[in-house]
Amino acid sequence: MKILMLLGGMIFFVMFTIFQFVLGYLGIQHHLGAGLAIIALILLLFFKFTLPFTIGSFFGAVNVLGLHWVFGLLIMIPGIALLVPGALLVFFNPVINKYNLNRFKPSSRPSPFDDGDVIEGTATVVEDDLKK
Repeated sequence: MKILMLLGGMIFFVMFTIFQFVLGYLGIQHHLGAGLAIIALILLLFFKFTLPFTIGSFFGAVNVLGLHWVFGLLIMIPGIALLVPGALLVFFNPVINKYNLNRFKPSSRPSPFDDGDVIEGTATVVEDDLKK
């Protein structure tokens, strides 16, 4: 049952994405012409710049399909929800790199140990009194 729900969710997501891109193309073509719609498609495919298609999906839903502006906004929200965090990361990336705030990036500090170092020492076996 979980697999069917997961598969259904994936199919819905792919279909919604295709629907949003078609609406984006139609919205841009309706307002700015086919040439700029193709340029926006090139920006989307080669540079992953989705803002024109996100805005175009709103205008495609409202002006081309004739939906109410609330439904156009609901169609546009997933694109904005994914665009805003990426834009914030690009905006604050110089600050993160300047002050070394990125905790997930490996440190550039040299390691005090070489790759071939072996730690030598003696070990003693300690008997556990609780197991007896």
